[in-house]
Amino acid sequence: MLVVPAPKPGELAIGYWGAVLRWNGLSRNVADGRQALRLFTGQSVNFCDVPRVELLAKIAAMDLESYVRHHTMFPLRRAVTKDVSGGMLGQGKYRASMISGGTLRVPRPQAYLCQECVREDLGFHGYAYWRREHQLPGQWRCDKHGATLSRVGISQAEAFYASPAQMLPQAKVESDLMFEKDATDCATYRFFDICSHLLGGVVVLPLDAVFSAAKYRAEDLGINTEACTLVRHLLKLEEVQACYDRRWLDALSQEGLTRHVFSDDVSGSAMFSTLSAALVFAALYETSEEAISGMVLSTRECTKSH
Repeated sequence: MLVVPAPKPGELAIGYWGAVLRWNGLSRNVADGRQALRLFTGQSVNFCDVPRVELLAKIAAMDLESYVRHHTMFPLRRAVTKDVSGGMLGQGKYRASMISGGTLRVPRPQAYLCQECVREDLGFHGYAYWRREHQLPGQWRCDKHGATLSRVGISQAEAFYASPAQMLPQAKVESDLMFEKDATDCATYRFFDICSHLLGGVVVLPLDAVFSAAKYRAEDLGINTEACTLVRHLLKLEEVQACYDRRWLDALSQEGLTRHVFSDDVSGSAMFSTLSAALVFAALYETSEEAISGMVLSTRECTKSH
């Protein structure tokens, strides 16, 4: 029998997989993955034939879509996309491809943790777990504790398969970016609020409609968008760039998250479309609620008008 820890709210799927392996004395190699599958199903099934996220959903006793929505970064990746058919998980061959290859990906190149959360977890649960909100692109602080996040200085894969508590000696506190600004008057915080909303998997928005809604909003503010034909062109506008601390944008770039957003290279656009849109809408509205409403509701209106 497989020893199964109950998934915690917002526990990152790849971190949960690491916990399942650790609790059963298994490593992260393929052979031990097959062993975990055999222990759970009672059958000798080819590990490569079963997407890991499906196995995790079964272990957690959740349906696949709910598990993906609450425990992976995938809803953020799918939030703004060219093809909205099939909803968050898509359909047909595209669905199978996403489930097997995309659902467990984490956008940041390294793992992040809050040391206060780790200590709190150890006292309350007896063990610590990886939180997906700490892996949001550009996130540098814990919303619960207000503490600066720590970056683990080893490969993402190695970190997530270990307990956050084990990673504390290798975790370096990130520089204190933008803490001097008021959260209610900062586009960066609005960006995080938008990303958190989209991470909930409640919407899958068509890219063309998102662009139209953003462009209309910018024009209403008197911004010249004549040369803008894509969302990332809006992001390059001086009026939008001025809303962000350059240090933070540089930090995003160092993570590899904006190299496509600020260039004409469109590879990896599944995530970058969402990030570009979130950055633009956060800059064009004064509050998070207005920005989210403008992005979601205005997009629907644009879709109806077409």
